[in-house]
Amino acid sequence: MKVFCSTSILSTKIVQKALAPLKNHTYMHICKVDNIQSWVMKQLVDGYHRFGTVTAAKLISAEIHDEGQIFQPDFNEYMHLLRECIERKIPVEGMQVHGHMIKNGCQTDLFLGNSLINMYCKCDRVLDARQVFHKMRERNVVSWNAMISGYSQNDYCVESWEIFCQMVSMAMEPDQFTFGSVLKVCAGRGHQEEGQQLHVHIIKTGYQSDVFVGSALVDMYAKCGSIEDAKGVFGKMAERNIVSWNAIIAGSVHNGFNKDALRMFCLMQQAGMIPNQSTFASVLSACAGHGALDQGRAVHVDAIKIGLGSDVIVGSVLIDMYAKCQSIEDARNVFDRMPNRNVISWTSMIAGYAQHKQFHDAFQLFEQMQHAGVNLNQFTYSSILAACTNPEVVEQGKKVHAKIVKGEFQSDISLGNSLINMYLKCGSVEDGRIFFDKMLRRDVFSWTAMITGYAQNMYCEDAAELFCHMQHEGMKPESFTFASALSAYAHIADIKQGKTIHAYTIKTGFESDVSVGSALLTMYSKCGSIDDSDKMFHINTEQDVVSWTTMIAGYAEHGHREDALQCFEQMKWAGMKPDEFTSASIVGACSCLDAFEQGKAVHAHIVKIGLEFDSLVGSALVTMYSRCENIENAHQVFEIMPEKDLVLWSAMIAGYGQNGCGEEAMKLFNEMQMTGMYLDSITFASILAVCGNLADLERGKQMHANITKYGVDSNVSVGSALLTMYAKCGTIDIAHKVFDRMHEKDVISWTAMIVGCAQHGCGEEALKLFEQMQQTGMKPDHVSFIGVLSACSHVGLVNEAYYYFDSMNRYYGITPRIEHYACIVDLLGRAGCLEEAERFINEMPIEPGALVWGTLLGACRVHGNMKLGEKVAVRLLELEPQIPTAYVLLSNIYAEAGRWDDVEKVRTMMKDNCVKKKPGHSWIEITPTSRLGRSKVGMFN
Repeated sequence: MKVFCSTSILSTKIVQKALAPLKNHTYMHICKVDNIQSWVMKQLVDGYHRFGTVTAAKLISAEIHDEGQIFQPDFNEYMHLLRECIERKIPVEGMQVHGHMIKNGCQTDLFLGNSLINMYCKCDRVLDARQVFHKMRERNVVSWNAMISGYSQNDYCVESWEIFCQMVSMAMEPDQFTFGSVLKVCAGRGHQEEGQQLHVHIIKTGYQSDVFVGSALVDMYAKCGSIEDAKGVFGKMAERNIVSWNAIIAGSVHNGFNKDALRMFCLMQQAGMIPNQSTFASVLSACAGHGALDQGRAVHVDAIKIGLGSDVIVGSVLIDMYAKCQSIEDARNVFDRMPNRNVISWTSMIAGYAQHKQFHDAFQLFEQMQHAGVNLNQFTYSSILAACTNPEVVEQGKKVHAKIVKGEFQSDISLGNSLINMYLKCGSVEDGRIFFDKMLRRDVFSWTAMITGYAQNMYCEDAAELFCHMQHEGMKPESFTFASALSAYAHIADIKQGKTIHAYTIKTGFESDVSVGSALLTMYSKCGSIDDSDKMFHINTEQDVVSWTTMIAGYAEHGHREDALQCFEQMKWAGMKPDEFTSASIVGACSCLDAFEQGKAVHAHIVKIGLEFDSLVGSALVTMYSRCENIENAHQVFEIMPEKDLVLWSAMIAGYGQNGCGEEAMKLFNEMQMTGMYLDSITFASILAVCGNLADLERGKQMHANITKYGVDSNVSVGSALLTMYAKCGTIDIAHKVFDRMHEKDVISWTAMIVGCAQHGCGEEALKLFEQMQQTGMKPDHVSFIGVLSACSHVGLVNEAYYYFDSMNRYYGITPRIEHYACIVDLLGRAGCLEEAERFINEMPIEPGALVWGTLLGACRVHGNMKLGEKVAVRLLELEPQIPTAYVLLSNIYAEAGRWDDVEKVRTMMKDNCVKKKPGHSWIEITPTSRLGRSKVGMFN
């Protein structure tokens, strides 16, 4: 080894000159030393390390001359300096050291050259490292490894692979560190094919038994999505260390095999291996992903036992685990007990509060974090913005936005996407679009966030337009972009454009993507093409829980209850476990009176799989029991729910309203307000329906004022509920004003106005509205035609009614339901065409139910047709022997004909069959300012 230092003794004056910038007290101890050449160098480096005022590199880069003597560092001192540059990440000083080495003729030293490459790479100056590498006269495996690793660390993955190939082509034999670095490159790029080629090379060179290489292979296969290959390598490893175990556990979590990760953790402990920070981070993530709270608590205990309970990294992951396992209190306890917190700890806790919709706590902690002097990062801002996804806190979100603009992250694309998401989820669509347009750079997530936000806020035409604009800008859609665009076309029932996107997904290879496949299923289903949806489902070979759920929901939405139930059974036979969305969908399929028993069976299965306390499932069950006219069971489900969210409260209120329990609905609404829960459009729509059913105009007007106060008056569903309420309360003129002021109208809005006019006898106005609706390009649904046929019935337009009835299937692809047939029967009955009505019923392609026969029986009573009335009553009683309507109508027909003996027989038959007519009731305002505003004052039979 060449020595670069002089053997002369430096004078005290030289030492004083070199060390004066450090500290005076350092010099006082130096003067007592006789031979101080190497000692001076050590003090220079240590002085920088201690005081940080003058770098050793700067001192030695200038030659120190005094009395003809020159100070020069030796090999070890250069190595020491380069290590300091790496630790401090100071590439400028490193370049000065490099210059000094060149000046002193030591740049050709192999070991110093390797150290220079390492220094430049770790200081993010990989191009400088490459220059050093190319100028080296001699290279060894360390030189190649340093360059390969440096490229990899600085995300030059292609260059890293190329230099490895160059190394092999020059007959330089790789070692375990070479393979480890290149396998890391394959893992980062997701290039399994290259990784497999490397695996073959490893076997040929005999490194497959090396624990370092084996661990890297496990990591590579796992990150490339081939967990089975990763398990295969792990299983064949003769020796395993903590890195090996961490690789297989983290790989299992990365691929969604959380149960396997937890099992591997148990095996690791049984093998006597002590977990470290990385182990606990992966295992706790597995607990969070699997929702395994009890196992998470057990792992927490394990961390405490080995002294990592107060570790900041483990603590941060514990917070995340507890939050995702629905135990926000435990998450806060961990946070409060942490002796040291970093930005990740604070951010994890804020994100946990955001996940639990505890917006106030999230903002409070955000303020505390700033007061504590913790530097916020982009993840902190993203987490607090996730807490600003409610109209109630939109102003807080704007303040966070202002803070981001003032800070260093204003051009961060991911934060920009979070801001778009925040504005759109708060319903501030215009603010979201303004910010989107001002973004200097946008990625596919930016476009997708805007398209999704438009679709969620029912700006579906804008979403579709933006999707087209995105492509014109040269931005290629991803799977989630297609899913959002298809959702928009589904909402506006534009099957033509939906099919165009379907063709585009085939062209770009996204049709086989599971999320795109599910979106296509939904689009076809929402557009009324259940056959196309069914074809897509069976074509798709990768059927997951989402696709099964989408298919079940589609069948349910179109009234194909039996198909939905059959699909649900097939899903279970296929080994798929229904989740909360599947359960809610199949419960929805049973939400009608004649499916009550099937609904109870589904409820039993839900209890069996442990989803009975899920809020979404609970809401669906409340709705199902309410629609099956079993309000007691609905109330029981509501009461046992441990956590009641907005949807559950709204479902119970709506259930009471649907079952004529207006007082109970109002009481429950008052209770809900007392909890401080924020009211949304669904809640207001539910309570407005109650006001409409009660014809409680004053209460309805109060709700209208609250709707304006809460800022949801522009919501389409709320506007539709408002005009329906006013129409049912007899104020069709106010309903019309609400309709005219609506900025956006959907099919429900138009239908509500058409039905309202029909109910008020304004048949011609209803038909005009129907024509206007079609002129706007809005496609009517089956409810719209109920309104149109009712309008024809009120006006007596028989021929027009037949035309509209025929056009349902011919022009709109809507198969008439039992309600549409009942409307035609009602029309013919009102017109006195009873024989034609009977003939129409007998020619129906579906089985006429109690509704159709009951409608005809009512017409027989109006027109005094006793003969046909008796015949119809018999048919009706065969179908529904417990329905009181048939007995009452037949009794009235007999009474009007003076056949009192037959009246008595009908009453006796009712008594024998235990059928009772429910008494009617009327309302009268007593004290409009009272809590309920009205009292029930009389009943009549």
